[in-house]
Amino acid sequence: MDPRGSTLVAQAIVQHRTMRLDGYKLPSAPWLFEMKNGHVYSIYPLGTPLLVLPFVAIALNQGKDMQIDKVELTVQKQVAALTVVGFLLLAYFILRCFVEVVTSALLASLWTLGTGVMSTMGAALWSINFAVVFECLTLLFVVRSQTGKSKQLRPILVGLMLFAGYLCRPTAALLAVPVTILFWYRSRNAALKIVITFGVLFLVLCLFSMSEFHTWLPAYYSAYSTNLKGASFPHWRKVLYGLTFGPARGLFVYQPFLLLLLIALLFTVRKSYRKPLFWLAVIWIGLDILVVSRWPIWWGGGSFGSRLLVESFPAWVVLTGLVWSELTGVKEAIVPFALCFGIFAGLGIGINSYQGLYNWSTWEWNAMPDSLIGKDPPNNYDWRYPQFLANPEMITALKEKQSRTEKPNN
Repeated sequence: MDPRGSTLVAQAIVQHRTMRLDGYKLPSAPWLFEMKNGHVYSIYPLGTPLLVLPFVAIALNQGKDMQIDKVELTVQKQVAALTVVGFLLLAYFILRCFVEVVTSALLASLWTLGTGVMSTMGAALWSINFAVVFECLTLLFVVRSQTGKSKQLRPILVGLMLFAGYLCRPTAALLAVPVTILFWYRSRNAALKIVITFGVLFLVLCLFSMSEFHTWLPAYYSAYSTNLKGASFPHWRKVLYGLTFGPARGLFVYQPFLLLLLIALLFTVRKSYRKPLFWLAVIWIGLDILVVSRWPIWWGGGSFGSRLLVESFPAWVVLTGLVWSELTGVKEAIVPFALCFGIFAGLGIGINSYQGLYNWSTWEWNAMPDSLIGKDPPNNYDWRYPQFLANPEMITALKEKQSRTEKPNN
């Protein structure tokens, strides 16, 4: 339900030049909206409604209305599909900076079909969809300059892409940290241009927010800074397990080929650690896992797999390129590695492109109270009921389990 509303906001902008939803029929999901200063607003970031404006304008011109659930969902799925295609193409161009055409195409396809890119970005138009596209664009500029494919740094474009990602999803700003550091070591002037570009656009956002909401930032953006406090170390350690190897949100469970990538990195680390792109990717992945692990709803609510970590997948694409370029020159290593990588990626395709998109039981799994409700829903850790293996029998067992726990309270 969370992706709902972005196209309706776009309709309000097209029809009334405002983000206010006063008078519109809202989806039956009150948590998606808020009343502020006497007006109704979506609680989610501003970027996605702005970016879907052309699609919504075309739909409105055809007599369609985003207030109709079926119409809104159709438009969202169409745009979501385009963001998946965008990721595929950008991943290919990033990988082309490391390996040849056929390998790049195969790896980009595996990264699209065998990861949360498909089960998350392909399932709905989350705020993460466009954020990932802009992050890929940022990395493409950076990788091309770092690998010698381009002599231009393009700091203003990089700053613009970083802010566009942030406008879609606040955690996209995490990428700005390693990117700015990398540019600083290469050209302080370029790094300053990135900071100034991002800063000017951020100031514009603050001024708009003060004018529209009477706060320096919209609520969703400021929520990230206020929600990173207070988790105890034992709980945080437990959450880290859930995010990496847990049966419901485990990064290495839902993208099993990443385990092989980590092993390969250990063998190539002597060469890789000297490369700035290696540290950019590692720092970004570490920051993303750290921030998500401190988020109160770290499991991402009703969703499939490691949805909240999809945002840093472009960093893993860069690591894939680095590893593959190192192993390509070692024939006795690349063949078995490529074979195992393909097998594990095949498992990822089954998990994300089939189970995550077409198996309704994986979504029924989300409806179980022990999967969704509470500070730390137990099903996120319970290997008896892994979401990616959900089926009607498992759902029945979960319902029976829930009824047994509820009886003593009745």
